[in-house]
This record gives sequence, C-alpha cells and structure tokens, in this order.
Amino acid sequence: MNTTEIRIHWNLLQLPGIGHYTINKLLDTFHLPSAILEAGRKELARHAFVTEKVLRSLLHYKEDHQFIDRELEFCDRQQIRVIPRYDDSYPRRLLPVEDAPSLLFYKGCASLDPARTVAVIGTRNHTDYGKQVVKELMKTLEGQEMTIVSGLAAGIDGLAHHYALQHGLPTIGVLGHGLDTMYPAQHTALAQRMTTQGGLLTEFPSGTAALKPNFPLRNRIVAGLSDFILVVETKERGGAMITARLGFGYNREIGAVPGNTGREYSGGCNLLIKSDIAHLVEHSNDILEIMSWAPSNGEKKVIQKALFTELTAAEQLVVTHLQKTKQLHFDELLLQTQLSYAQLSSTLLNLEMQDIIISLPGKRYQLGA
Repeated sequence: MNTTEIRIHWNLLQLPGIGHYTINKLLDTFHLPSAILEAGRKELARHAFVTEKVLRSLLHYKEDHQFIDRELEFCDRQQIRVIPRYDDSYPRRLLPVEDAPSLLFYKGCASLDPARTVAVIGTRNHTDYGKQVVKELMKTLEGQEMTIVSGLAAGIDGLAHHYALQHGLPTIGVLGHGLDTMYPAQHTALAQRMTTQGGLLTEFPSGTAALKPNFPLRNRIVAGLSDFILVVETKERGGAMITARLGFGYNREIGAVPGNTGREYSGGCNLLIKSDIAHLVEHSNDILEIMSWAPSNGEKKVIQKALFTELTAAEQLVVTHLQKTKQLHFDELLLQTQLSYAQLSSTLLNLEMQDIIISLPGKRYQLGA
C-alpha cells in the first residue's frame, strides 16, 4: 500500500466538487493522485469533466493529516486493506463502472476478483418461502467455484451469507457504513465469521453511520461486483429493485425467483420477469445455464466451514425453555429467560438461521425438526 498516494487520494475526496466520478475520470487520465496535483491549470482545464469548481479545488489543495493518520492507524490495527482504484487488488469488475468508489476498505480473505460471482438479494421481510429458496440454492451450489455477494442486511441478504458459509461458499458483504460498526447489530457474529471465509467491503471510512442515503450507494457496488444478480423476494419498490436495475444498466445478467401473484413481496420479482429484465430462476442449474458456466467437476474444493458447533449461553437458555414446552410466545421467552428485548431478538434470529428453531405466526417459536 502506497500511503503517500492514498493520503493524496483521500484528501482529494474531501475537496468541494470532487467525488468518486470525478476522481475516476482524473485517475483514468493521470493514473496517480500525485500526478493530478502535479498537473498545471492549463493541462487540467483542457478536460471537459474538470469544471471551474473542480479546478479551484485542485489548485487550492490542502491536506488534513490528522483525519487520515487516524484512519490509517485504525485500518492497520483492524487488518483492513485500503484499496484505491489504481491498485492491482482493486476489483476488476468495478473498473468500467464510472461512479464506482475510487477507494475501498476491505477486511477478509476472499478474492475480490473470483472466477464467478453471484449476488443474492431481496427484502428484509422475507417469508418462509424466501428462506427455503435461499437455503436450497446454497445447498445445490455447494462445490461450485463461485463467490456469493450481498448487502448483509436483515432478511434475504443475511440468509444468503449464512447459508453460503454453511455450504463452504466464499461470501462478501457490502456495507453501507464504516467497518468500526455493524448494522444490523444482530449480524455481528455473522460478519465475524465472514471475515474468515469471505470478507466485508465498504467505501465508507470508520465513523460513518448506517444512514439511509448510504444504502443505494452500497447497492451499486453489489451490482458492479456481480456477474449474475438473483432477486429472491422484494416489493415493486424495494431496495433490491434498485440493485437489479443498476445491474441491468451495467450489463449484468439478472434473475428473479417467481412468487405468488398478489403477494407484496413477490411483486418485484414478478415485475422484473414480466418486464424482460430478469430471467425466471427456479433452481441453481438455471443460473449455470444462463451464464454458460459448466458445473465444477471432480473433487470438491475443501473449504473449512466457519460454523459454531456450540451454542452461546443465551442460545442454550432459549433452547432449554423450548425443550420443556412445545411452543412459546416471544413475551413468554422474554419473561422466562430474563434476556433483554434486543438480546432475545438477536438470539432467536441466530437460532432460526441455524435451523435450530422455527418461527411461527403470531411471534411463537418451537424447536426445529
């Protein structure tokens, strides 16, 4: 990592009128941040994308050492890689995307340039049908050489990451905040597991909160990183629709799992299929056929599954109470376990994702089969 170039790069992004689109254009022309600063007024002004505001910012360039030193120390301490656009490890799939982040932060071990990438995205409010689709998809993709990409949100995204890990598939989560926090908090343990069998990627430095405007920005990275984007469940105006349409604009192949007509969270998928934006996908083989990907043959690549074989104290407490009674309501579990509302919610989600318990209508829970 060339810290001199990264310092200049970072400072350039703080200047008025200069964002990733402009930086990418400048880097395509001058190749390195230092070369941008060395260019004179006349040379800069001859490029149409260098507006008067951009020119003034570049000619009055000043560095903020304190912020950058603090951030670089944080990245070094947390084993986070800072990856600028001109680095060899920058994801090649993002290079043609004009507004892609010019600077990325990555914590993990999976390659950002794998042979095959599939994004699996959808609603936060998934149904049992959506969960089963994701579970079966990852099961049938086991042994295939591909990386699963998603946004680590609650719902379909989290399920995609969880079942990818369970079946030995590398998985990359793209975040809408800095790497010093985790949103939603209930995915903290999942995110930690992902760093050993995948990775966490963001364009946001530490201290950046999970603000609403950040998530559409995150979606363009999910779309750009992927060869194929599969939408499992979403409303017609859901966030997954933004990602699908971005991917369509980036010439990615889009797939959608059909759902029952009239159901809110099937509406987006059915619309994508009806609009000829998405292929109808019912099985993992459909993805392989659409992409002309031959199934991996021979021995399966052995990947250590990052799974917890033991339950946490809170998880064991919930399981013990459910073993005594066939079904319990959330409020009954809250009373009997004496866990906090947030801790019980997180514990139930983790147990459900491990297929240890089943969520029933009316906020009731029972042990899985």
